[in-house]
Amino acid sequence: MSRKQQISVLLICFSASVYLAHHALVGKYGLDARSSLMHRSTQLAHELDRSEAVRARLQHDVTLLDPVAPDADFVDELARRLLGFAYPEETITPLDRN
Repeated sequence: MSRKQQISVLLICFSASVYLAHHALVGKYGLDARSSLMHRSTQLAHELDRSEAVRARLQHDVTLLDPVAPDADFVDELARRLLGFAYPEETITPLDRN
């Protein structure tokens, strides 16, 4: 092999190595993409934890509203909060929300 051919082969190999290294770092499946996927995965894990906590609370509320034997205290609390019910002998004091 002549000196020119050796240099050409060397440049081609070097160019291919630079190309592959570039895509290994910043390509669609490179290290940058991996770090952003890991960050997104962490965010989704936190969101999943919050959603599971909300689901557990709602499941508990549904259990308390069982049609066969509902929890009277819970039903009373819901009626007061959502419908604004109060007993006639109760005094209602509005809160200043400022």
